[in-house]
Amino acid sequence: MSALERAAPIRRSPLAEWHRRRGSRSVATGEWPVTYGDVHRERRTVRERVGLLDAGPFDRLALAGARLAAAPPAPPFAVARVTDGSVDGRAAQLWGLTSESSLLVLPGADARSAGALAARLDAQGIRATDVSSYYATLVLAGPRARDVLEEVFPVDVSERAVPDRAVVFGPLARVTATVARLDVRSSPAFSVMIERDHADYVWDALLRIGERHGIEPVGAAAVTED
Repeated sequence: MSALERAAPIRRSPLAEWHRRRGSRSVATGEWPVTYGDVHRERRTVRERVGLLDAGPFDRLALAGARLAAAPPAPPFAVARVTDGSVDGRAAQLWGLTSESSLLVLPGADARSAGALAARLDAQGIRATDVSSYYATLVLAGPRARDVLEEVFPVDVSERAVPDRAVVFGPLARVTATVARLDVRSSPAFSVMIERDHADYVWDALLRIGERHGIEPVGAAAVTED
């Protein structure tokens, strides 16, 4: 086996350099921040104001035609909703985008896991395309998350219009986005999925717009249980 064959591909966040410049500690399987150094401060930001997280790494598979098996543990399909379950022992979400398409999202086991899962689903008659490297996911989490989102997203994101687990679409800071409300610790949280090439621009726009709302960048530890 050659050195090239032995080398494991590395998942990279499109914002990796931004995080490094600010002293982030990254997850073991990629370059997404766990914390920028003060977990307690970051958790307080999410509890009291709004934190901005570059979330990952994720396996993302675009599904068309046949759905995942409806029986547990696989997440069931519902249009404009995020449903939960598990696939291969990993916690999984199924984002119902339209009546004919959905997005399977689950933590990446390694840089090859999405391709392997897509091949297995294809073999089962489920049309699956690995789009993990096509998207970035940014998360606004905290009691002022909606305030920030309303300034850059001309879609009604009120409690009535977008309850927890709902999915909506629209231009966010003039970039096409899929937004899912996935609350964290009983606080509103919105996962913003955009094309990877736009991640830097949208990240900077959210930080700039969010200044008046007390936004701060946070790592994954800020939105997990103590």
